[in-house]
Amino acid sequence: MYSQKEKSDKHVITYTNSNNIEFLFNREKGYSNEPIIPNKGFELEINSFHGFYFLKSLSLSAGIGLAYHVSENILAIPIVGEIKFHLNPYYYDGPFVSLNAGRNLKVGNFKSGGSAKLGIGYLFYDDTDFMYVISIFAKSKEYTLDNSTNFNLQTLSLGISAGIQF
Repeated sequence: MYSQKEKSDKHVITYTNSNNIEFLFNREKGYSNEPIIPNKGFELEINSFHGFYFLKSLSLSAGIGLAYHVSENILAIPIVGEIKFHLNPYYYDGPFVSLNAGRNLKVGNFKSGGSAKLGIGYLFYDDTDFMYVISIFAKSKEYTLDNSTNFNLQTLSLGISAGIQF
């Protein structure tokens, strides 16, 4: 909530920025010409979202980040669009629901990928220029790792995210 510091009843389009770190605990499946081997994994993501509140409770944002899949040693740059609905108007403490989806840009050893995430969270207002954000979410990702063997890695994750919003 960077552009205005005081609470207003008047509707205006307001810039928002959210920066967070996510910890994801995965249930994974690898699909290929070989047998399917389910396993568990762990991912870490850092994201920065920039957007606008178009209504007092609805924000649309685009984000970029850095994602690292620890067990498969995959590094990716997620480009994501996000919509959030806040139960209280901006500048106030309160819960929100978020939905985002996007693509993963290649950094290393995979060909393509995508993701979708549904989460619930809470904004904690501080008497400064930013708010604290915490959320829990479910996320689905897929990575195409090798076109010659048709190997795909699909992850279904539960995670927690913490960050700041201004």
